[in-house]
Amino acid sequence: MRIRVVTALVLLALVGTASAALIEPYHRSVSLQSTNFTTSITIPKFDTSTGRTLLSIEFILSGHVQGVVQFENEDANAATVIAKLQAELELTRPDPNSVLVVTIPVWDNSPGEDLPGYDGTTDFAGLSGRTYDDPNVIYGDKTETQTTSLSADLALFSTTTGETITLWVKGTGTSYASGPGNITSSFSTDASAEVTVNYYYIPEPGMMGLLTLGGLFGFRRRWLR
Repeated sequence: MRIRVVTALVLLALVGTASAALIEPYHRSVSLQSTNFTTSITIPKFDTSTGRTLLSIEFILSGHVQGVVQFENEDANAATVIAKLQAELELTRPDPNSVLVVTIPVWDNSPGEDLPGYDGTTDFAGLSGRTYDDPNVIYGDKTETQTTSLSADLALFSTTTGETITLWVKGTGTSYASGPGNITSSFSTDASAEVTVNYYYIPEPGMMGLLTLGGLFGFRRRWLR
């Protein structure tokens, strides 16, 4: 009786662990470029012809931003200037307005930089101005993940004929500086992205049964020794 109870519990556990699997992730890169771009990436759709059932899709978007930051305090009085170099990166469905996941990498000089009053020349240097342009320092990275199990998405990303799907990556520069009422700022914002798509699925019935029976056979051998 004890063996039967334990065997039943093990069966349930094995079914649970075998109920979802992950195929090899698909990775795509968008090279470093000036922001305000839209570029496409193509990945294979999930193949359902083998009897596998797609459960969910995970989208991982890693963004990188770098560039040049310049600002000048043109106020007569000393002031604190906060500068943010940032980009908003979006991964979308084939419809470029249908967003899957967003990430916003950012570099900033928080808590800000105290600058004397205007020195008379708007050159982003001297006493009242600053320029930051070292790519080894002026950069930011951010990764966001989003998972969907919507039936419309599962159908959109599924195929029985080896089709691919085209997704879009948008990079928008959103850099800014804040401080006194009289401030001039300039930004050169570049961004890149890494996209990973993971398909989670139920294995085909035959494979699932083999996994479960194999696990039970191994368990019973260990139990009966």
